[in-house]
Amino acid sequence: MKILVVDDSPTIRAALKALLERMGHTVVEANDGKEALRIYRQDRPGLVLIDVVMPVMDGYESARHMRETSADEWVPIIFLSSKEADQDLDRAIEAGGDDYLVKPVSFVVLNAKIRALQRLESMRTKQLEMSRDLASANRELEKLSRQDGLTGIANRRYFDSYLLIEVRRAAREKAPVSL
Repeated sequence: MKILVVDDSPTIRAALKALLERMGHTVVEANDGKEALRIYRQDRPGLVLIDVVMPVMDGYESARHMRETSADEWVPIIFLSSKEADQDLDRAIEAGGDDYLVKPVSFVVLNAKIRALQRLESMRTKQLEMSRDLASANRELEKLSRQDGLTGIANRRYFDSYLLIEVRRAAREKAPVSL
């Protein structure tokens, strides 16, 4: 998985990069929120690990912009911060984050969170695929319900719905209807 690590501390970025690469992930780095947005749009990572307090643009604002940028797709965002107050967690989730870890981060906990988010993404992908398949099957059933299976000609159900449409159109246009 490609992971975007955003932190203004080169030491923390290097430690996270080393750990994540050992876990088999590809890591891209940014040192502030503005650079993170540029990289996010360009590289489309599978996960974002982002610090809260950074120069130029903080993590909250960056996360909001990331969510706006990719409204139709879900990329998990985990906030990393030394702030431990409940309102900081609440603010992170409100900004679009999916989790919040307090620094120093336990590598066991981080690994577990990443695996859990990967599992959620896998389930989400399967659900979207099933939804598309279901929508396709429903369209086919709708089509089959309006035509005779033997002749392929429109059936009574189709006639009734089409007649209603034509009667409404005729009433609206004050025109006659004939069969």
